[in-house]
Amino acid sequence: MKITISQPQKSEVTIHIEVEENELEKYIEQSAGDLSRQVKISGFRPGKIPRPIMEQQVGIETIRMYALDRAIPQFYAEAVLKNNVPVVSKPQIKILQETPFIFEAIVAILPEVKLKAYDKIKIPKESTEVKEEDVEETLTYFKKQYAETNEVDRPATKGDRVEIDFDGFNPEGDVPIENTSSKNHPVVLGEGMLIPGFEEEIEGMKTGEEKTFEIQFPKDYHSKKLKDKKVKFKIKLNRVSEVKYPELTEEWFKSLFGEEKTVEEFKKEVRENLVRQKERQERERREAKLFEELIQLGEIELPEALIDEEIDFILDRTKMNMESRGVEWESYVKQIETENRDLRKENREKAEKQIKLRLILQHLIKEKEIAATEEEINKEIEKRLSTYSEKEQSKAKKYFSKGEEGYNQLKNSILFDRLIDTFIP
Repeated sequence: MKITISQPQKSEVTIHIEVEENELEKYIEQSAGDLSRQVKISGFRPGKIPRPIMEQQVGIETIRMYALDRAIPQFYAEAVLKNNVPVVSKPQIKILQETPFIFEAIVAILPEVKLKAYDKIKIPKESTEVKEEDVEETLTYFKKQYAETNEVDRPATKGDRVEIDFDGFNPEGDVPIENTSSKNHPVVLGEGMLIPGFEEEIEGMKTGEEKTFEIQFPKDYHSKKLKDKKVKFKIKLNRVSEVKYPELTEEWFKSLFGEEKTVEEFKKEVRENLVRQKERQERERREAKLFEELIQLGEIELPEALIDEEIDFILDRTKMNMESRGVEWESYVKQIETENRDLRKENREKAEKQIKLRLILQHLIKEKEIAATEEEINKEIEKRLSTYSEKEQSKAKKYFSKGEEGYNQLKNSILFDRLIDTFIP
């Protein structure tokens, strides 16, 4: 086998491979044997048909075609390994000649990463202080989760939970406005879940009462169609319920958690949880800022094949997420097409950023000589395995065994975390 490698572009190579006929022979023999198990010829058992008979029955070209499908990936892989080509995408195969057999593989390679002045990146840590009002706000939210409601026959007041029907119209002509209607819509008066002024219009109404009023949507409202627009609403109050919140006592905590706990102990736990939450959020903010700055500092010529594969990955994930929510992917794509949108173009920038960041992080791990020992990796694997049930242990152990996907992902995760710690300790 003769191999010639050229690099017409910085991030792409062309591997030219010439194969001697005798090198193809074993693949032709194997393909003839495979086909003989699929073909029925009187007087011969499946898999035992002599090759000359097979050539007569299915044709030499058919056997050769099957042989090439088997051989090309093997010859390509051998060429890549022998020449240490750092491929990062699937190859585009082009057959140039049948006899002797010659083909080309055009493939994207690991692009050069140029990263300037990254050591000057500084991301100061912002305060993660938990204030007393943060604790009280969490306690209020907690009590709401266990609140009881009792339907009452009186005018609605602030703090009540009500259910209303409402329909929005253009003030001139009573033309219904899209997305301004709802039935039995739940609202706790005073919480400000509706636009300013709406909940105040409900206060004082009784069950079964109807009302019409006009209200101005805020200038910063999320919907462009409704932003700063005056709308006439017709509402009907269907139910008024008084909300009763539980009192935080040792007895109530015991009935809820099964153990004795004072109010102060519970508040301490809430504060500790809030501290952990704020620390995690601040870490995530600093990481995002770090990634943003690294992407800006990095200079990488990305191969088109790599970008296309990343877009494929993004769209596959989008499809899985939508289908898990019961949205039919084909219908969604058709809707996008009617809007003259191109999903691949829309996701190109995201794909480029993801690839660029991944390559930069890998480059920095190598440059900073960041490593993880087998002992450290195995220790982390043990932690992960402890979260699996006894029934899932065998499958999980295989997934995390050395060389498998789980092992590699875990190792990379450790390396990335250590790299990030060098920037944002």
